[in-house]
Parts: sequence; C-alpha cells; structure tokens
Amino acid sequence: MTGSWETSAGQRLVRVYSPLRSTSHKARNGVLSITCRDRHCLKCQASAARRWLAARQADLLPVDYYHLVFTLPAPISEFAYYNKSVVYDILFKAVAETLRTIAADPRHLGARIGVTLVLHTWGSAMTHHPHVHGIVPGGGLSLDGERWVACRPGFFLPVRVLSKLFRRLFLEKLSDAHRADKLQFLGEHQRLAETNSFSDWLKPLRQCKWVVYAKRPFAGPAAVLAYLSRYTHRVAIANTTCKDNLAQARELLMGEKTDESTDAATNGADTADSSDPYEQPHTTYVCPDCGAPMFIIDTFLGGQLPRAPHTLSGGRP
Repeated sequence: MTGSWETSAGQRLVRVYSPLRSTSHKARNGVLSITCRDRHCLKCQASAARRWLAARQADLLPVDYYHLVFTLPAPISEFAYYNKSVVYDILFKAVAETLRTIAADPRHLGARIGVTLVLHTWGSAMTHHPHVHGIVPGGGLSLDGERWVACRPGFFLPVRVLSKLFRRLFLEKLSDAHRADKLQFLGEHQRLAETNSFSDWLKPLRQCKWVVYAKRPFAGPAAVLAYLSRYTHRVAIANTTCKDNLAQARELLMGEKTDESTDAATNGADTADSSDPYEQPHTTYVCPDCGAPMFIIDTFLGGQLPRAPHTLSGGRP
C-alpha cells in the first residue's frame, strides 16, 4: 500500500498511513495518489520551476548580465486589479519595446538584445504591486548581425531614458485599449469609462516619475534566475504563510474561547460539560517526511503477518 509503514507499539504492531508519504502533494482520501499539477497549487509546481530554471541557465552567455525591474505607479496598480489580462499584456509589450528601442539606438548601445522577463503581481506585503523583472546580457548583436557589441563595464542602459520611454509607450497602449473598449471600470473608477475623464486621469501619470531599476547582480545571473524561478510557477501566498496565518487565527480563537469560559465561570455558569470546538484531536503518529498527521488503518498482533493490500481490477495493489 502506498505510503504505509510499520512501527511497534508494545506487543502490537500498528500500520499507519500518511497521505503525503511518497510525494509532496497527494489527495487526502487515503487511497488514490494524485498530484493535482494546478498552477495555483502551493506544492505542485516545484518540479516545473526547476525545469524552467535549468532551461534558462542553459541559455546564459559567457558575458556580464544585468537585472532590470519596471514598476507601474500605484494609481495604475489599483486600476489594473480588475483589468489584469489587458494591463499585464501592455506591461510586457511596453517593457520589451522599450529595451529593444533604446538598445538599438547607436547613442546608447546600437545592438539587438534579448531579455528574459518575469511578471510579479504581488509585493512582500501581499498587496497588488505589478512589476516586471528582467535578466538581460550586457550587450547584443550588432544591427548587421556581424559582431557582438558589449555595453560599457558596469553600465547597461540609462534608467532615466528607459523610464521616460516606458512611461510613454505604456500610456499610449493603455489609451488604445480604452478606445477599443477593452477595459472595464468598477467602483470608484467607473467615471473613467468616459473619454474625457480617462484623459484627465492620465495627465498626472504623464508627469510623475516611473521607477526603473537596472543593476549588475552581485551574485551573477544564476542567482537572479534562481530568485525568479521561485515565482514563475507559484501563487503569491506561500504554504508557510498559510500555516502561520492559520496558527495565528487558531491562537486568536482560542483566546476568545478562554475569555468566554472565564466570563461564564465568573457569572456562575455551569461549564463542566462544555467542550472546546477549536481543540485539535491528539495526533499519535506524525509522518517523518512531511509532518502530516498519520491515521491508524489496521492493527495486528506481534508475529502476525499483515494483510496483503487490496487489488484493483487490473491486478495492481
């Protein structure tokens, strides 16, 4: 039986079952071994992330690399929350066009470059914070394709020039999407459905500074790719965060329950038969691999052979 193991309990042997024994994520029905492989799952995307990282590392060239970040201003982040597909598409296209245009300019690099872009939509504070990370080699092919053109040591492209062109391209593409009725407006942004209101809303965004970051990574491109790989195949909230939040919620609920019991005792209420609905059942066995509770499914005396696992119609256990 998948995931079963044996331990001694005095004169008896106990077979226990861990639903997470063999793989990192299984169905908790005690029978089927299923990996959901859903892109939103907290556990099923590790192997996909490793494959992505290996493929990107194989593409690395023997040159210096630069780490770039393009961030959207806060007003657009709020507006983008319910226009994700359209705004994220515009973000990618604006970043790629910005880098290609400035890099091809002979005043800056005069080369055709390639870049790996990864979208991040949430910040460390778990707020909607769309921005794009890029890893780009410090140079590119000459415009005629005959030679390699390297950037200046320690300097890729001017961030002020990148920021201004990125801002213009993004707002132009966003205006085009508005004219094509590709955007939806909800709540406090409903007024932006009108052309004049939307144009007025864009005016301060054409004047403010848009943040662009471009630095050579201290630990090299492999470290940046390893960092990005942790976000290419996962959702914003980590499994540890879920557990921490659950533990905090349980602690708060237990505190409320304790306060209620104290008040009841003070008022002379009979609490002898009350039970705590939040109390967790005692777990005798814990899986040594994943820490999940293990449930007793069979017991037998010492020296007695365990029963063979049931077989399915195909003869498989």
